[in-house]
Order: sequence, then C-alpha cells, then structure tokens
Amino acid sequence: MIPAASKSLAIALLTGALAFAAGRTTLDGVYSQEQADRGQDAYNRNCAGCHQSDLNGTGGAPALRTSTFTENWREGYLSNLFHHIQTWMPPQNLKGTLPEPRYLDIMTYILSANDFPAGPKELIKADLDTILFVDASGPHAMPPAATVRVVGCFAHADEWSVTRVGDVARVHDGSETYEAELAWSRQLPLGNASFQLPDLTDDRKESDLLKLVGKKVQVKGILKGQGSNQRITVFSLESLDPKVGPKCEP
Repeated sequence: MIPAASKSLAIALLTGALAFAAGRTTLDGVYSQEQADRGQDAYNRNCAGCHQSDLNGTGGAPALRTSTFTENWREGYLSNLFHHIQTWMPPQNLKGTLPEPRYLDIMTYILSANDFPAGPKELIKADLDTILFVDASGPHAMPPAATVRVVGCFAHADEWSVTRVGDVARVHDGSETYEAELAWSRQLPLGNASFQLPDLTDDRKESDLLKLVGKKVQVKGILKGQGSNQRITVFSLESLDPKVGPKCEP
C-alpha cells in the first residue's frame, strides 16, 4: 500500500526548466473507502465484463491496474481520467449513460485497486481539476512527447508563441476540448513560461491567427524540446473569454 503523504511539490517538465506548484495528488487520500466500495460494486456491474474483475483487461479493453496504466495517466489531473471514463464507458451505445456520481465511485475504486490510499472525505467533481495523478513515488517530469494543455497569451513576432503560461497539464486527448475544460482554463492564473507554436499556418489562416494576438488562449498539443526551445505542436487552439479570470491585456 502506498503511504499517504502530503505532496505539495514542484513538477519539472523535461529538463526542469519549467515548474509549477502542484496541489494535492493521488497519494493524499482523496477519496473515502466507502466510496471505493460503492465503486467496486458499480465496476463489477458495468466494467468487469471487458476489463475483468481483477482490472487486468483483455483483448481491446486495457488493464486498469498496471504500470502501463499509471504511465498513461500520470502528471495529468483526475479530471482528465474522469472525462475519458464518463465519455467512453460503458462501451458502444451505453457510453455516458451512468449517473455522474457512479462514474466518480468507479474511478475511486480504480485508484484503490492501484494502491492509492483512501482518506476521510469522498472525492467530488469539483476537486478533479486540482488533484494530480502520480505514480507511487510522486510527481515526475513529463513523459517525452506528452500531450499537454497550457493557458497563456497568444503572441506573434518572428514566430507564433504562447506566453505568460503558468500551469502545464498532461491531457489524454489534444484534438478536442469540452466546456468544463474551457471553464477551468478561463480562470487559471497566468505565469512566466513561453512556448513556440510552430507550423500553425499549415492548417489555419494567418488572418484568423492575427486576430488572436494579445488574447488569452488555451493550447493543446505535443510538448517537445528543452529549455528556451520548448515548443508545442498544436492540435487545438481555443480563444478564452477575456471577461473571465486573469487577463492578457494591461
């Protein structure tokens, strides 16, 4: 069993040149044992047919309790995993049909099965964007070529870039976004990091991009490079409402 420990740590990205302060992690007892017990029952009724009762998976259903599972989701917030489960499970015509609390229960059972400790309080949806999924030893550098989400100010000089970036979060799907994610991004604090955004005009009109200069944006894509040469190959670029949260304009 992984010991529960408070982990308010800095997370280094790639070379450690960029870091942000994490809040709670999955090591901090973020769900209750009663909730995980409910989740086990819901899992057995809705998920075990594909992922197996021992969570080891079979065929096209991946294992949910291996190092590969942890590696696929670490350094992302629990909202990332929750959105995936709620959107795609159970499969086929049953996708997204369970009540929201049931999806939360199932996710806590998966955390329990991976030896993350229980705590005194139940996990609620409002917490998901602030709890980082980590492995047994805590936060680490982002995996190579991770798909990430950043929020900052869109800029253009010699190259396109996003500046004043604070939080850098790993995400599972870089090509799509959803309203709950945008709502979270709108109120995120800005920071001091910058990323180059190469090849933006390959599938976007320059005239449309110029309209975004100086605006707050959410960028999702593949993180590459090191230090001052860190760049994001963009999959998704979304303008954020300037009336909500920190502003790029003076």
